Amino acid sequence: MVVHPVMTSLRLSQIPIFAFFTSFMTLGNFGPICSLFFGISLAYGHSETEYFRVIPNGAIVEGSARFSGLQPDYLIDTEAEEFNSLFRVAESIRQSKDSIPEKVSLLVQEVRRVFSRHHDYDDPVYLDLLAQYRKKGTEIPLSKYVQCGAGVCRENSLILHLLMRHAGISNFHIYAKIMVAYDGANPVSEDHGFVIFKFRNERWIADSYFKQFNGYSFDEFIDHQSELRVPLRKLPFAVERFERRTIVELNSYPKYFVPKNDSCQILFSQ
Repeated sequence: MVVHPVMTSLRLSQIPIFAFFTSFMTLGNFGPICSLFFGISLAYGHSETEYFRVIPNGAIVEGSARFSGLQPDYLIDTEAEEFNSLFRVAESIRQSKDSIPEKVSLLVQEVRRVFSRHHDYDDPVYLDLLAQYRKKGTEIPLSKYVQCGAGVCRENSLILHLLMRHAGISNFHIYAKIMVAYDGANPVSEDHGFVIFKFRNERWIADSYFKQFNGYSFDEFIDHQSELRVPLRKLPFAVERFERRTIVELNSYPKYFVPKNDSCQILFSQ
């Protein structure tokens, strides 16, 4: 996954600050066409910010293709038929008497089921879907990934974020630079998408793509910024993993917007 050097990132040492404002872009007589939220209220994770995202239906979410990557922009289309069965599962989980971690675990399993066949970056089904829409020059509806059963961390995190919200679990979509040190190898650094949620005054990671982070304490990673270590605090559904790993920084991308007219697409593309 491509790291675009122009986009900004937030090092975790910068988190205990607060600044929140809303910017309205206008163009000529079109009026407000796009509201972008840039806040930094990360110490407790209560507000949507540039780094902690709540992505609504109908949003256009930035892909990597505009930055020399493979993934076109996404169209969040939860009204599509492909989401019906997923939302039925989420609604059933919402109504259950399970604890929040138990509900999250079930939703993680559901997203893994969706992408159980085609979950690698070099999977032909995944690459063909990306190529089709790059050729068209249009956004990929998120439902197409569900239809194909093909997706990597970006698609996993977006769908998990939406399902958790449907199940009544407040959460944020996060995109971060992570680093993992596998046995006998140099540390590997990459951009990675996941979800965080709050339980008993601590923020936890839900990650249907990467078991090394799923169910582990997000706050513990913050407390040990960029320090390669085996995290200690985890929820019961976390798989015990002994690789040393860390979150290096939070990324301010992917950006997203909910289009009100065609002019918003022009601004977003610049």
